This record gives sequence, C-alpha cells and structure tokens, in this order.
Amino acid sequence: MAEDPAGTYRKYLSDIRSQKSASFKELTLYVRQWQELKDSVFFHLRKDSLIREHPDTRSACVRLHDSIRNEFSRLVLSKPRTYQELLSFKNQFSSYARDTELLDDVQKIRPFFRSLDD
Repeated sequence: MAEDPAGTYRKYLSDIRSQKSASFKELTLYVRQWQELKDSVFFHLRKDSLIREHPDTRSACVRLHDSIRNEFSRLVLSKPRTYQELLSFKNQFSSYARDTELLDDVQKIRPFFRSLDD
C-alpha cells in the first residue's frame, strides 16, 4: 500500500468482484482480510488530518469502501445461508467476543438464569 491506499483498495475490490460465490469459510476469510486492509487504508489517510495532501484519495477510498460492502452483500446472497452460519459469522466479528470482563460476568450470572428455567 506504501503511498497508494486507493490503488490497494481498488485491487481488493477487483479481487472480490472476481468471485462468483463464496463458501461461509471463504467469506469469513475475505471479511477478515478486508478489516485489516480497511484499518490500514484509513490509518494511512488519517495521517493527513487536514485533508490537504490527498482529498481525492480520501473520497476515492470512501467510494471504494461502499463498493466493497456491496460486493460482500452480493457474495452473501450468492447462495443460501443457514441461521447457524449467520450466528457464527456474527460471533466471529463481534467486539464482545473478546471482551474478557463481559465473558466473566456472563459466567457469573448464568446460574441465575438457569435457575429460572428449572
């Protein structure tokens, strides 16, 4: 990506567009790659906080970001998905999945909710 974040984002969009469909596993991998790339692209753009040096690059990246999101929607809808896949996908990308404090609290309160089921 060195000095061309829009070019890097454009290449990723091209790679995603070339996919006719994607398995759940492939889709998960693509989204992980996209998250890393997106973070890098927008970090690079944030260095120019006054938007003086590359205003066209910034707007191009925003447009490319929207196009990538549309391509992911197309890939998701390219084949039937199960509810289990949806839940698994959401859990893998949830910010709460790595929140150890929250997970500890869930374990502490779980007996209370189990007692309500009995």
